[in-house]
Amino acid sequence: MKITVEISAGPDAGKVFTFEQPANLLIGRSKDALIQTGSNDRYVSRNHCILEISPPKCVMHHLSTTSETRVNDVVVQEIDINDNDIIRIGYTSLKIHIEKDIQTKEVICKKCGAEIKVLDCNSTIDLCDECNSVFQKKDDEQVVAKKYECEKCGKDLTHFANSDNKAKLLSDRVTYLCEDCLPHREYLKGDCIGNFELIKFLDHGGMGAVYIVYDPLTARMMVLKKIEGLNTNELVIKHFIREINVHKSLRHENIIQFIDSGIHSSIPFLVMEYANSGSLENLIEEMNGAIPVRDCCKFMIQSLKGLKYLHDNNFIHRDIKPGNILLQKKNGERIARLTDFGLAKPYKNASGTVLTKVGERKGSLLFMPPEQIANTKDVDFRADIYSMGITFYYLLTSGLPFHYPSCFELNSLKKKYGRNREKLLRELNKLGFNNNVLNIILSESFIPVEQKLPGIDPHLAAIINKSVCKEIDKRYQKVEDFLMDLEKLKDISKG
Repeated sequence: MKITVEISAGPDAGKVFTFEQPANLLIGRSKDALIQTGSNDRYVSRNHCILEISPPKCVMHHLSTTSETRVNDVVVQEIDINDNDIIRIGYTSLKIHIEKDIQTKEVICKKCGAEIKVLDCNSTIDLCDECNSVFQKKDDEQVVAKKYECEKCGKDLTHFANSDNKAKLLSDRVTYLCEDCLPHREYLKGDCIGNFELIKFLDHGGMGAVYIVYDPLTARMMVLKKIEGLNTNELVIKHFIREINVHKSLRHENIIQFIDSGIHSSIPFLVMEYANSGSLENLIEEMNGAIPVRDCCKFMIQSLKGLKYLHDNNFIHRDIKPGNILLQKKNGERIARLTDFGLAKPYKNASGTVLTKVGERKGSLLFMPPEQIANTKDVDFRADIYSMGITFYYLLTSGLPFHYPSCFELNSLKKKYGRNREKLLRELNKLGFNNNVLNIILSESFIPVEQKLPGIDPHLAAIINKSVCKEIDKRYQKVEDFLMDLEKLKDISKG
């Protein structure tokens, strides 16, 4: 699959750009724009629009507040681009060609020899559904003499927990329940994905659906993520397989634990630790935005330790935000753990578009650094530092360092004015809801944290403001420096 952008009119007419991998294409008069429309075109802004390319998907985001972008002669703000669409920006016209070439192949199940039909990109799929349903033991790890009990009634579940020899590996990472103590099911008993019984639907993730599941063979409560519906195209499956492989390679106290993966109806799925206390986004809502400074610092220190582990292993996360930092309650204390590695990549391959994950629009944008929007080839470890800094800012203030409402502010206003549409829109407009968030991140100065949180410790304010600096070279250069400065503030970050 590939997308071709042909300049059919304008100063660079005849130029052709071909993309077979994800990329962001900034268009305008700015020196950072890949397609420059010419300084004399008064109908074009510096940062006019962005083409977000992720073959075969292409999305146009309009940025200008003074000029317009037309797709097939219709003025638009944001739109999915189709094959042969014409984009007009001032005197420049772009013609978009989208080629789709999804291929299938036959592979042989390495266990039973049956033929399996899979998409060509599924190079790692080599077991049929039936054979994959049985855990393939890699070694003969000795069963540890430890008792595992139902978390609610205390029933001995050791026989179940050790049935796949993973009990020691997953110690303190999973919840064990007997079938009598399972929570209320949203699904009928027997509704399964592989061997895992569906208990509750959690959310639509970046590429599919997320469920709480129960494994009757091991008595474990876990989370299962799978591609769903229209997302079963070659590129999405390829990205999901990469997420599985990345997650499988990670093991750290502050990273959600990978448990298993498999294939159901030729579609891969991922099983991981269930964080029983929600996410940092949930915590902001739970505490009505008033999270104590000490708790914020504690969760950020833990999250930074997980991020340092990722960076030490040469991975960039590229989608850090409060919803992707989960909380696991352990011995009465909440512990922060990073999750969602669907966009994580080795540093040398870190470029690529992440503006609109499948099924998600603005949530991730608010935590994304300017370089990740304008020119993805500049993305490095410092992009994660910025996103972690914005998350920290949000935890402390329940707002963002620019004139645009945060998720908490948006939800709070909806609760307050939900039935009075006029008042709701007026309050949202005061917060800048009608402003273009991409243009804000690229062009506007940020609000120092002390302006939103008067009385904040000046050393802590300096740490946060440095972490969210728009200029890459003025930001923290290494996550360990961010972590070290925060750990020095023992008087406010401990206890």
